[in-house]
Amino acid sequence: MVDKDKKQKLDISSSSAGVFYTTTVLCYIILSIFISIIVSILSKGENPDGLLWYQYLSVIAGGVMLCIALVVGMKVTGEDLKSCIGLKNVSPIFYVLSVLIFFGMVFGLGEANNYFIGFLQKLGYEPSTSTLPEKSVLSVITVTLFVCVAPALFEELIFRGVILAGLKKHGEVFAILISALLFSIYHMSPEKTVYQFLAGVLFGLIAIKSKSIIPSVIIHFLNNFFVVINYYFLNLSFVNTTKIILTVLGVLVLVGSVVFTCFIRKFEKGEKKGLGEFIIGALGGIFGACLLWVVALF
Repeated sequence: MVDKDKKQKLDISSSSAGVFYTTTVLCYIILSIFISIIVSILSKGENPDGLLWYQYLSVIAGGVMLCIALVVGMKVTGEDLKSCIGLKNVSPIFYVLSVLIFFGMVFGLGEANNYFIGFLQKLGYEPSTSTLPEKSVLSVITVTLFVCVAPALFEELIFRGVILAGLKKHGEVFAILISALLFSIYHMSPEKTVYQFLAGVLFGLIAIKSKSIIPSVIIHFLNNFFVVINYYFLNLSFVNTTKIILTVLGVLVLVGSVVFTCFIRKFEKGEKKGLGEFIIGALGGIFGACLLWVVALF
């Protein structure tokens, strides 16, 4: 009886997952506004993009804000995230699948997102550009910690830990899709919407099947780390035949990995009871994220 009660206590409720999403989104927005005001004061109204201190602040702020949003979300909901991580009994096959899915994401999904960006540009949208600090030992270490490690850990705790855990009682496929959708609008970036949604589906799929966020943390980290390494050291630019070959190979690897992962075990079905509690709790965060997503279009 004690074990059963303990297990129930460790479960993430639908309402807590919804409130957690709203709390982290609103916290992230408030912190972003605060930092924007500080930057405006320090730069005295001038464009700060070329300033070194601003480049470092932009890199560090993202990771720090995610950490603060996660902590605030935990305090507001009272949830313990230890049960969401799933450190034990992760089969080695999921680590292999993590690497394969990462490869498929980079070379298969990347091109799909480029088409979406092209579509937005035809509508008059100008993609945002971010400048990382000039290459140095300090900048590479800083960017790796706050652009690769921090988002991979904190975002996976939020979305594949709390949000996915709170939704999976309503059906695992449903939980994967909804958590991926919330993940994509959370970034409030139109040009990243398609890629972030598809990435969220992949992260959610492997987290559900492995019953751990560790494989999704690995994929998330590798994806971000590849971008950083390419920016500072590789500067890869695939064109024509090479681009086509890598894209086709990436798609094939991705499809094969996803199909294999899906057949590891059957998806569990869920119930509708309690879903309204999640929607009510998450409504504030959904509204805030969608509003800023729309604003970013103009």
